[in-house]
Amino acid sequence: KKYSEYLEVGEETIKNALTQEKYYGYLPASKNSNCEFKGTFDGQGHKIEGLYIKARNDAMRSALINSNKGTIKNLNIDVKIADGRNGCAGIVVYNHGNIQNCNSYGKIESINMYIGGIASCNYGVIEECTNGVNIKTSGNIIGGIVGINENEVKKCANLSEILWDNNGSA
Repeated sequence: KKYSEYLEVGEETIKNALTQEKYYGYLPASKNSNCEFKGTFDGQGHKIEGLYIKARNDAMRSALINSNKGTIKNLNIDVKIADGRNGCAGIVVYNHGNIQNCNSYGKIESINMYIGGIASCNYGVIEECTNGVNIKTSGNIIGGIVGINENEVKKCANLSEILWDNNGSA
């Protein structure tokens, strides 16, 4: 199955998002949280703009892609995540592959853990990426580039603000 078949929008919407450089609407990580992306996603320097994700339950992960075992490169994304739960990020929740030359901007509001501007959890390689996603949370395990890093982050920059609210509401 193609990765786009797991998304709540079709492949055509993703192509249009990249060619028109704007996408307004709702694009969740996937219908199936076990879905893994294993190909190459080359954004060719285009920008996905206005991506809005609102978690519907505590189990929902929030990012453009849930699990990456391939390569994501040359992508710019403007994202807003509201009511985020475990696993919120601008691009990918679980990275086991490569993320190269990607930039994320926007805002994440979360009440739980594993929050990062590029990835929630990194077990692969993230390089030459910039995070500009401002994060507001009452959770923990938070980072500008990645929430929890178990491998490599190289030549990345964090330009974001992280606001931790210990009152329990993001």
